[in-house]
Amino acid sequence: MTFARTQFWSEYDVFGRQKTEALKASRPAIIELAGKYKTIIAQLNEPSKGSSNTEELIFREVCDICLWGNGSDLSILSSLGPEQLQSRQGEEARKRAEKKVLVNKISSAYSVLKEAQIKNSGERRVDIVLDNAGFELFVDLILASFLLASNLATEVVLHTKAIPWFISDATEHDFWALLDALEFPRRFFETPTEDQKHNSIQPERLSDEEVTNMQVLSVSWNSFHENRSLAVQPNTFWTNYRDYRDLPTDAEDLFEQFQQSELVIFKGDLNYRKLTGDLAWPTDTSFQMAIGELGGASNVRVLALRTCKADVIVGIPKSMDKHLRETTGNPHGPREWAWS
Repeated sequence: MTFARTQFWSEYDVFGRQKTEALKASRPAIIELAGKYKTIIAQLNEPSKGSSNTEELIFREVCDICLWGNGSDLSILSSLGPEQLQSRQGEEARKRAEKKVLVNKISSAYSVLKEAQIKNSGERRVDIVLDNAGFELFVDLILASFLLASNLATEVVLHTKAIPWFISDATEHDFWALLDALEFPRRFFETPTEDQKHNSIQPERLSDEEVTNMQVLSVSWNSFHENRSLAVQPNTFWTNYRDYRDLPTDAEDLFEQFQQSELVIFKGDLNYRKLTGDLAWPTDTSFQMAIGELGGASNVRVLALRTCKADVIVGIPKSMDKHLRETTGNPHGPREWAWS
C-alpha cells in the first residue's frame, strides 16, 4: 500500500495503461453486449414477454455472460492478439464454452432472488465481490443493472479492491473510468493505443447506433449510482492474506452486511480459492463444507462465478475429475484440465 500512503501517488495505478488497452481491445464484445442489453430491457418491458419464465431465461443468460467474462483478465490476455482476444469474448465464444460448465447453480440463485421478491416488496440487496477491471467489470455491470431493472434486487453493492493489487483487479477508479469511456465512446475507442500509434493503425469509427447504445448504459449506470441503488464499496480486506472464511472475525462489518444480503456473488478464480481456503480438497467435497464459516449456518447465500485457472476444485464427483484428468493425458499427475 506504499502508493496509497503518499500525497501525490495515492491514486496511481501501475497497471492503468494495460487496463485501458485491454478495455479498448474488448471493443467488439462491448459493442455486441451494449446492443444486446437494449434488447434485454425491451423484453422485460414488453408485457407479453415479461413473464417469470422469460425473466429467468434472461437471468441465466446474463449470468452466463458474467461467468465467461471472467476469462478476460490481463494475466491471460496480455499475451493475446486482437483476433485471439475476440475469440474468447462475445456470443459465439460463450456458445462454444457451454459444454465446459461443470457445476451450475444459476436456477437456485434465481429462485432465492424470486422468493425474496415475492415475500418482500421493500429493500433487497445483492452484493457482488468483483474480480477484474475492463471487460469483466463491464459484464458485471450488465448483471447488476439487469437485477435492478428487473426488480430482482433494489440495491446492488459492488465490492472492489481498495488498491491496485494483481494486474487487472477492479478498483473504484476502474468503475468510474469505465463509465467515462461509455459516456464518451468515440474519444475512448477511437483514440489509438501506443502500440497502434507505433504501427500507424487508426481504430475504425464507431457507428451512431454503437455510440448511442454505450451512452445509454453510461446514463443508466450513473443514474443507478446517483439514486443509491448501485454502490461501489472498496475494502482492504480483499487484499490481505486472510481466507474469506475468516470474514466473521476479521471483517465483522462485511460479514454482517452479507448476512443481510439476498445473494452474495463472488467473481473469479482467486475469490473462489480464498472462499475455499485454497486447500487441496477432495473434489467431491461440498461447496458448503469447503467455504466453512460462510456456509449454510452463517445465513450468507453465496454464488461463485468462476472459470478455472487453478486446481482447487470442489463440488464435482471424483469420477468426473478422473475423466477430465484422462483427457489431458496425465491421469495421475497435476490437474492440468483446471488451468489448460
